[in-house]
Amino acid sequence: MDRMNRRRFLATTALGGAGVVSAAGLGMLSTAADAEAAGLDLAGLADPNFLEGKVVSVDSTSLVVMTPDLVLRRTLVTDGTQVWKVRDTTLESVSADDHLYARGLPMPDGSFAADSIWVNIVNLHAEVVGVDGGTLRFNHHGEAWTGHLQHDTVARYSMTAPSRDLSGVTAGRHVQIVGAWRPGTNEVDVSTVFA
Repeated sequence: MDRMNRRRFLATTALGGAGVVSAAGLGMLSTAADAEAAGLDLAGLADPNFLEGKVVSVDSTSLVVMTPDLVLRRTLVTDGTQVWKVRDTTLESVSADDHLYARGLPMPDGSFAADSIWVNIVNLHAEVVGVDGGTLRFNHHGEAWTGHLQHDTVARYSMTAPSRDLSGVTAGRHVQIVGAWRPGTNEVDVSTVFA
């Protein structure tokens, strides 16, 4: 059985069963090593296993994403797909107008089978203006931003273990903030503050 037929067989078998299926079980080329073994030169080309764009629509098993080059891509989501939006979550928390980055595999029909999806994820270098209650105010590239602290927001001080103690996040301190951007605003739901 050649490589392509074996992959189709395995994908058909997995999809017909009741197990958890990831995009790797569905794809054509799963790694750069596969591309190299196939004699493909991918230098200078976009990574075919990466997708980014704006969510146009969502249904129970897929998303339609508009890429930066204005191409619509159907993005398949399986039981094995990991979805992150501030924290690990499910496809139900993804909305039209969200932005995403995804890792997975392009499919022969032009769709994209996602292994991992990060929704509205940002990684901001900022200066803290203040912390009051559930709000972290900060400047990022000269603009005022608001961070909404979550019940599970953590701080990491000098690469220590994550801590719910945010008392070290003080005005004037330079930090790195990982969270989920609220599209169309200067607001972020904060996951982690590296101080």
